[in-house]
Amino acid sequence: MWGQTGGGTTSTTTGMAGSTAYDASTYTPPTYGVTGYAPVTSTTFGRALIIKLIDIKQSTATNPVFVYEGRAVSAGNNGNLNVVMSSMIDAIFVDWPGKSGATQTVTRPVR
Repeated sequence: MWGQTGGGTTSTTTGMAGSTAYDASTYTPPTYGVTGYAPVTSTTFGRALIIKLIDIKQSTATNPVFVYEGRAVSAGNNGNLNVVMSSMIDAIFVDWPGKSGATQTVTRPVR
């Protein structure tokens, strides 16, 4: 928590003349800082999807020939992959096939 930690106006009695008190005020600019702590619990779930398309005619069992690879990563407070999977698939195929070797940042709403 953040707030005022000091400063402000201070009144001080500087003297007495008979039964009359003489007061003075001083002003110091306020200072701000940490005023307390509150525990916060938060979980962020990371998700990743990789899609690789292989040319079957040019591939062998030991040497696959990839013609496309797309990756999508996502993070959020919902651990249910079903909620975000369709948006991640959509994001991979935006501007498909795109420029070879290029990284593209895509933001998709969760349906």
